[in-house]
Amino acid sequence: MPNLRLSETQDPVRSARLRYVDTRWEQLLRLVEDSELRTLKFLTLSNAGGAAATLSFLVASGVDRGLLLPKFSLSFFVFGLLLVGVLNALSTHKMSRLFRGWKHDANKYISNEVTWDALQEDDNLRVENGRCLIVGVAYATFFCFIAGAVVGLWALFSA
Repeated sequence: MPNLRLSETQDPVRSARLRYVDTRWEQLLRLVEDSELRTLKFLTLSNAGGAAATLSFLVASGVDRGLLLPKFSLSFFVFGLLLVGVLNALSTHKMSRLFRGWKHDANKYISNEVTWDALQEDDNLRVENGRCLIVGVAYATFFCFIAGAVVGLWALFSA
C-alpha cells in the first residue's frame, strides 16, 4: 500500500484507518486509566503493608533488636516496595505519553500533515522509548525481593 496522506487514500482503506485511529485512542486511554488506578491501589496497599511489616518486626523482635540481618532483610523488602512505586509511576507516565503522542500524531494524520506510515512509525518509536528503564527497575525490584528473602532465611537459620 502506498504511503499516502488521509485525503489521498481511497475510501475502504480510509475508513479502516480512521477506525484504527479511534480504536487506538480508546485503547491508550484505557491503558492510562488502568495504570493510574493500579498506581493509586499500590500506593495505598504498599504504605499500609510497609507500616504493618515494620511494626510487626519491631514488636516481634523484642530483645533481638540489635540483630542486623533481619534489618537488612526488611530494608531490601522496603526498598523493593519503593521500586515498585517507581515502576508504577514510570508505567503511568509512559502510558500517558503514548496516549498524548498518539492523539497528537493522529490529529496530524487527519489534517493531512503526515502519512500513514509516519503515523505508525512514530507510534512504534514511542512504544520502545523508555522501555529499558522500566525493565531495569522491574529487575531491580525482583532482585530486592530475592535479596530480602535470602538474607531473611540466612538470619533465620544462622540464629
